[in-house]
Formats: sequence, structure tokens, C-alpha cells
Amino acid sequence: MFYCFEAGQRLCSGACDGCGNACESCGRGCVDLCNLLGRGCESCCRPIAQVTSRPLGCFVIIAAILNCPAAALAYSTLTDPQARDCKDVSTFAYGALAIALINFIFSLYLQWRLDAAIRSGPQQGARAVLQQANGIVLYDFGFCIYVFFFVASIVFCFLGIGWWQNCRVKSWNAVWTAVLLLLFAFWTMIFACCWGISVGCWGALESLGVSSSLASLFFGVAREPPAFVPPPVDYRQGPAMQPQPSPPGGATASQALYAAGQ
Repeated sequence: MFYCFEAGQRLCSGACDGCGNACESCGRGCVDLCNLLGRGCESCCRPIAQVTSRPLGCFVIIAAILNCPAAALAYSTLTDPQARDCKDVSTFAYGALAIALINFIFSLYLQWRLDAAIRSGPQQGARAVLQQANGIVLYDFGFCIYVFFFVASIVFCFLGIGWWQNCRVKSWNAVWTAVLLLLFAFWTMIFACCWGISVGCWGALESLGVSSSLASLFFGVAREPPAFVPPPVDYRQGPAMQPQPSPPGGATASQALYAAGQ
């Protein structure tokens, strides 16, 4: 009977040890999987964080949200047999695909150009941002070319909608492509006006001595914290008197002098 109990004890102990080892291996595997997923998420989020931490980060994000689906819809239009049979619709799909890609690439270029100009400039703040932006608008060759391209793309989208109606294509991908591109054009004009007005207002407030950390973060010109400057010391008054410790037992100063004279 003793050997039966001993065998049962060993069997239970072996089963428990096996479960413990399995759980430990599973835990290590989960930790490795979590670390791998964490590194993957960090690699994916790092470019997004770099884009949003620079000036015009909101413009770049909206450009990606509107132009990337537009490019995908334009490509799906090219894969539709009925749309390929219509020369006008296929031409619009090719042009819309190029427009969407150029819009997104230009948003990245404009952000890089403004960020580089701000970093190389001697001044910081909203007024410096507005000054650098004016320099890009007036003297940058790429910006000048994109202005004409931007106007032509709006006209091309309206023409594409008309071509789609004439060809009577059942798929609406071409129409949604034109709608997304027109939404981006409308958003760009609204954003340019609001961004210029807001930067000008913050520049005026800065000239009056009013600053805001939120505005500095929004415009990508965060300031360093002010250095600590010790208060001036008036040496004509002499060194400050240090308080004298009281005698033990709670005795007063006169009692201490009387005890010292005895």
C-alpha cells in the first residue's frame, strides 16, 4: 500500500512539474511575443510621431488620409474592365492616381522645407515661422510649380466626373476618387487661411510679450525653460545675522549670561 501511495505522489508531482514548466515556457513565449509586437509598433509609430511633432503635421496627416484612399480607388478603377473600355475614364484614373501621389509627396516636402528653414534661422517663435513660410511661398520653385498643378487638378477632377457620366460606368470608384481629391483641395485652402491667420495672431501676441507653450508646441517652436538667476545681494547691509541656538533646558539669553558670570 505504501508503494501505491508513493507512486501516486510521484505521478502527481511529475504532472505538477510538467504543468509548471509548460506555464513557464508559455510565459516566456508571451513575453517574447509582446516584446516583438512592442518593437513593431514602435517602428511603425516613430515616423508618425516625427511627422506630427513638426510644423504642418496636421496638414500631412490629412493629406495621407484623403490622398491614399483616392490613389487606391483610382487603381481599382483601372482594374475595372468597363472603366478600361472607356478611354476618358481610364485617362482620368491614371491622372487621379498621379495627382494623389503628388499631393501627398508635396505635403511631406512642404513640411520638410519649413522645418529646415526654421531650424536654420537665427530666431524662433511664431513670427519666425511666418517669415520662413512667406519666404517659401515667394521664392521656392517647387511651391510655385505646385500652385499651378493644384489649380489644374481641381479642373481635372470636375472633368473626370463629367467623363464618368458620359461613359455610364457602373462603378463609382472614379467619382469617389474625384470627391476625395476635391475634399483635399478644399481642406488645403481652408487650412492655409486658418494657419496663416493663427500664426500671424500669435506673432502679434509675442510682440506684445504674451507667449503660450501650447502655441509653441503647435507651431513646432518649443522654447527652452528659463535659466535660474539668483537674486542680487546688497553687500552694503553686511552679511545676514544667523539665529543663535537657544541654551539647553529652555533658558533665556539673560539667564545664560548670568550663569556664565557666576
